[in-house]
Amino acid sequence: MAQVLGPALNGARPPVAFQPVMEQFLSNVGGKSDWVSRIGARVLPTTVTVVDDPSAKDFQGHALIGGYRVDDEGVPAQKVTAVEGGALKELLMSRRPGPDSDKSNGHGRSAFLNDAKPTPSNLFFTPSEALPAADLKKKFLDICRSNKQEYCLEVKEMDNPAISLLHQEDFSELLASYGGGAGNGDRLPLIVVRVYPADGHEEMIRGARITGLNTRVLRNVTSMGNDPFVYNYMQTQVAGFAGTALGAFGSAQNGLPSSAVAPSLLFEELDVRGARGEPKRPPLVPAPAMTAK
Repeated sequence: MAQVLGPALNGARPPVAFQPVMEQFLSNVGGKSDWVSRIGARVLPTTVTVVDDPSAKDFQGHALIGGYRVDDEGVPAQKVTAVEGGALKELLMSRRPGPDSDKSNGHGRSAFLNDAKPTPSNLFFTPSEALPAADLKKKFLDICRSNKQEYCLEVKEMDNPAISLLHQEDFSELLASYGGGAGNGDRLPLIVVRVYPADGHEEMIRGARITGLNTRVLRNVTSMGNDPFVYNYMQTQVAGFAGTALGAFGSAQNGLPSSAVAPSLLFEELDVRGARGEPKRPPLVPAPAMTAK
């Protein structure tokens, strides 16, 4: 949600790039919102409401880190209902005007020595019709059987390479291979398992990458769970990445605190492929902390 909805909700006009190469790069990493000029159109399932609320402090006992009272352009923070009943109502705005609005709604945020850009604070993706976890899993397996597939894939956790990669060169190498497709829906899962409908057993797979997961795919989600999960992360403000699909890959040094609350999602069809090149081999010796008694 942080990677898909963050760029889509940015209602400001993107900065002018005087170099064609830079303009193409920003487009490739999702620098332009797919929802601009679509106010009133259906952009998500009709049961979904999306709200960004800087005043929220917690959700079901879990702390939210994206709150503030006044944005970095001096505008009081405002609760924005971006999507209601699946229809786009409003986009997040800073003082920079956009095609759909010329007024800020208190979402101009910036990190140290960066320009303020429309950035989510505490983002809530809420369905009015949701299934319990057991029913959602049953529907998942039923679809797998009806499609006569040997197995289907369950993504248990998404990755944030700014946290998971220990070395800067590894992070730079990943962005070089991943950045060009981020705007088209390339996503990095961390834990993916094959689920076999015959007996329900699971097998973990390595090196998977989701492709084509964008706002158009979210528009036709098959089902949603009633298990909202709080994801606290840092929105990067690195020049060129802020407000794009790479915006969720921030760190404590150069990021803005944000939170996303969303349930489990069931897709009947989604493209998943293996990693490029040979995947890195796991360590030969387990970490001492994992084996100490």
